[in-house]
Formats: sequence, C-alpha cells, structure tokens
Amino acid sequence: MKTKVIVLFLIVSNSVYAQDLGGVNREFIRMTAIDDCLLTMDYLYTFHKDTLGNPPFSEKYRLDVGQKYSRYYSLYGENIILP
Repeated sequence: MKTKVIVLFLIVSNSVYAQDLGGVNREFIRMTAIDDCLLTMDYLYTFHKDTLGNPPFSEKYRLDVGQKYSRYYSLYGENIILP
C-alpha cells in the first residue's frame, strides 16, 4: 500500500506546476521595442532592520528613462545581477 501511494504521488507531482514561469523564460523574439532608453541609473538600496547587529538587506534597482516611458525595476528580480 505504501509503495502504491509513493508511485501515485510521483506520477501526480510530475504533472503539477506550482508557479508560472512565463516571466522567467521570456522569448526575446516576440518582444517589441516601445521606446528607446535615453538614460539608465542604477541604485543600491540598503535597509537596516534594527540596530541589534543583524546584517543589512541590500538590493540593486535600475531606472531606465525613455522619451515616452520610464521603467524602475529590481535587478535581482530580472536576474541581471551586476558586480
């Protein structure tokens, strides 16, 4: 009985997806440029949770400024980690 449950679990878990990977595996061929980037600014955001010696949290952000549109996003979220 235990082996039947394990086999059934493996079959079912193989076909179930917990998250949509649409944003991660983008197809650049289908993307269309809507504006040209005129200016790019990188920011390093550091947050100190408290003063008890816990390490600070840091994250890198980028601002792309175009003629019509601007975009502010996390580089960690876009998987573009810069040194």
